[in-house]
Amino acid sequence: MRLLPRATLAFLMTAILLFSGCVQPGVDGAPGEDGTPGADGADGATGPAGPPGADGEDGQDGVNGMDGTDGAPGADGADGAAGPAGPPGADGQDGQDGVNGTNGADGAPGADGQDGATGPAGPPGADGQDGQDGVNGTDGADGTDAPPLLVDSTPVPVNDSRCPAGGIEIHIGADDNASGTLEVEERDETVVLCHGEDGEDFVPPASPPLPLLAPFADDAVLGSWRSSMNNTNTSIEGPGDCTSADSWLREDGEAMMDMMNATGQNTYIAHVGTASTTGCDWLKMEDLLSAAGNNSGRSVWMGLPDHLSYAEYRSMMLEYAALEVEDHVGMRVMADDFHQALEAPWSPGSGMSAEE
Repeated sequence: MRLLPRATLAFLMTAILLFSGCVQPGVDGAPGEDGTPGADGADGATGPAGPPGADGEDGQDGVNGMDGTDGAPGADGADGAAGPAGPPGADGQDGQDGVNGTNGADGAPGADGQDGATGPAGPPGADGQDGQDGVNGTDGADGTDAPPLLVDSTPVPVNDSRCPAGGIEIHIGADDNASGTLEVEERDETVVLCHGEDGEDFVPPASPPLPLLAPFADDAVLGSWRSSMNNTNTSIEGPGDCTSADSWLREDGEAMMDMMNATGQNTYIAHVGTASTTGCDWLKMEDLLSAAGNNSGRSVWMGLPDHLSYAEYRSMMLEYAALEVEDHVGMRVMADDFHQALEAPWSPGSGMSAEE
């Protein structure tokens, strides 16, 4: 059942009372409770269609649909007549080289040709690298012992063509027959040492020093050892070296001769401390020998140390004997400070062996 709205119901009741004429104005009563809503009325008939409205705006384009499936290809048409030949096209780029084919089998070797003429020799090639050292071979068998060396001497008489004042011959050789004596035929080398000519008689100075008051024999050796007199110069800041004859380190030979004259000396022993013939000691001895040649009655001996070997002594004496000096200059050799070697010359530490 369809209920009427509350306002509609109040309107209808007011209309009924007005039309009946029996309504007296009185005091309004209290409003009644709302009635139950009435049933909805039946729908009215559909009205006539209104005029068509204006066209609305076009809507947005829809999404394109998917392409349809391609149809089956048509049959090929008949070939057309061949057209005239066109101009030749430009050369295309070269294609990549093909893979090399396999080598063919070697043919049978031909007969050797005749040798050609020998060409000129080419320049020598560079030296190759040295090969590695080979393995050391085994030691050879010990050789036989060499015969011992012997030294002998004989005097040289006065007025000999080699030594006007006489001298001595020193003979060196191997004792081949083990006799212990150096035979004439065993002499391998001979060195001649000449005496100096007699000097002038000594004349004591007017006021001689005290040591010269003692009498000496005419042939007495009066000399000094190592009391050298070096050259002088204006400064010792640059003394130079012994290779220069006027070096501060060289011997002032003439001053040494003057000193010997003033002190009555006739002999000087020049100390040579090494086996070198180019060192200061040797060059200073040569200075003295040269100065002695300008004076009469002078001897310059060579003094050697005790630590040289036999070969070194022998070499030094040969070099000393070969020096060119004036005939009147005396020359001798003296060994310096041999210590126990004076009593036992072949003892250990003397530089000599029993064979020497």
